[in-house]
Amino acid sequence: MENEVAIHWKCFSLEQANSTRGPDLKLWEHPDIQSRSLKALQAAKCAQSQGAKLFDTFHLLLFEALHRQGKNIASEEVLKDIAFEAHLNTPQFMEALRSDASRQQVGQDHMEAVERYKAFGVPTLVFDQKWPFFLKLGSLPDSAEERVSLFKELKELITHQPHVLEVKRT
Repeated sequence: MENEVAIHWKCFSLEQANSTRGPDLKLWEHPDIQSRSLKALQAAKCAQSQGAKLFDTFHLLLFEALHRQGKNIASEEVLKDIAFEAHLNTPQFMEALRSDASRQQVGQDHMEAVERYKAFGVPTLVFDQKWPFFLKLGSLPDSAEERVSLFKELKELITHQPHVLEVKRT
């Protein structure tokens, strides 16, 4: 469809990127270390494994839980409730959430973002697997058409004007 933007979500841990423990200590390799965000990133990977539509619902509910409801998204109970509300297969979701595999998937995504795209923050967007950029928005446009238009214009700027390195409003 012309008015759609294909999004392939990947994990990036701001907690890892801003860690005072040094870059050699990887959060996903240490389940004993308390983390504010690792479980939520793992949850996103677990939701993705159940399909794009379910993931989209879960992702939106997770965002709402953190940013609008102030919930602790490091809590397995909160994540379980969100998974249930998103109509995920909750037992399967919880089993995957507690697995080492979901932590490793977060680590793989994070390392790819850093090594391949030089990511340092979120969101980092990548067009055509070669045009990474960091984007800070105050809010999203209200309509789907405006959001698609915004991303199409950004893609045009990023992919066709490589000499533009940074734009920042004063």
